[in-house]
Amino acid sequence: MVIHSIFTGLYLTTTCGMVARLPIRHTGAVFMGMGLSGVMASLLELLQIILSPSTRVLIIYYLIFILATYLIAFDLHFALPLNAYYQHYHRTLPLSHHSVPTVQYRLFMILYVSTSLTYAVCPAILQGTSPLSPIFYSQTEQFTLLVCYLNFYLSTCLGILASTFSHLPCFWVAVLLTLTRLVLLPLFLISNYLPNTRV
Repeated sequence: MVIHSIFTGLYLTTTCGMVARLPIRHTGAVFMGMGLSGVMASLLELLQIILSPSTRVLIIYYLIFILATYLIAFDLHFALPLNAYYQHYHRTLPLSHHSVPTVQYRLFMILYVSTSLTYAVCPAILQGTSPLSPIFYSQTEQFTLLVCYLNFYLSTCLGILASTFSHLPCFWVAVLLTLTRLVLLPLFLISNYLPNTRV
């Protein structure tokens, strides 16, 4: 599993590096694809919980699905540099590095802090949330899958889709949203979010 994660990280890093030469909307498409893959994985996991097939059949189908996905991904990875659209942007890439304004550095820092906070909470903390509704008392796996994973990846996809069709009107909105997250994270951790251990 560790080797799989290492190669997945290397593949995603090289893909983001290749797409960085294209216009910015293509970078959003890469992250949208990552979010959609999380949604698909969550839905497949939910389907597996509902159907509950044998472990042997499940492993065979997952292996076939993963191999087919990797085959398509690596084919596209090596076919992208041969594409005329990609070559056009590769040739027209400016050789001189222009200085980046300080406003962009601030936005990058805010994005880094916001992303770090997001991955600090999800899934490590959110997967421990327990249901209060009697509907999910006997189905805690489905509750965790819906509340933690599917909610996270679907919200990520919607956020990337919203940022594709709009832009940040002013810098203080990003600062305000990031500070709100910084304040709410310790509040969430201090509050007793596990109902079974409430006093």
